[in-house]
Amino acid sequence: MIAPLLGVFSLCVFALLMSELRAQRAGQYIFKPVAALGFIALCLMMGPFDHLYGQLVFAALIASFIGDMCLLKPGRGKMFLAGMGAFALAHILYIAALSQWGFAPGWLLSIGVSIGIGGYAFSRMRANIPAELKIGTAIYCIIIALMGCFALLATRHSGHGIFVIAAGCFIVSDIFVSRHRFTPLSDQKILAGPRNYILITPLYFFAQALFALSTGLQ
Repeated sequence: MIAPLLGVFSLCVFALLMSELRAQRAGQYIFKPVAALGFIALCLMMGPFDHLYGQLVFAALIASFIGDMCLLKPGRGKMFLAGMGAFALAHILYIAALSQWGFAPGWLLSIGVSIGIGGYAFSRMRANIPAELKIGTAIYCIIIALMGCFALLATRHSGHGIFVIAAGCFIVSDIFVSRHRFTPLSDQKILAGPRNYILITPLYFFAQALFALSTGLQ
């Protein structure tokens, strides 16, 4: 059953990407929710409720689904803020889930590393971020950097590379989301405008699918 679902999921992601590249809003409103429901369905097929890791990942996927629905609306208004909040919550839940793979006090050192990485990332984009979004964006950068650090530690402790691959795809996707939303079009030399979605959409849904499938590792 998992193979047919993966096939349908992949087709929905491809259809969504085509809709985004062609600026077809109707297609985005159809295929984004279906694709997001796809990674939730993948998680359910893994039986995530038998262990805390699976429960936390499932909750993160639900928060991500809410974030996806919020970001269907273009622009940087209240829905964008709500979407950022939902994704920040999702990454916090992923951090909690990843810590289930052998959390040790030494992992707390990654907080300092994450602050440094997130702060640097924010400094590179802050000039283009509206004043009302600066604090929220800075916090989000630190949270996703911390998720990446915990994914690296979970991979090292468990031997499962799926965590660091998923986190890496998430981070690259988010970099291009911020580029697409905040960087003036004239400054986007490669993959300008809607072409940012060439990296945003496949990497994001691949990351979510990997986290969903990882619940079967427990």
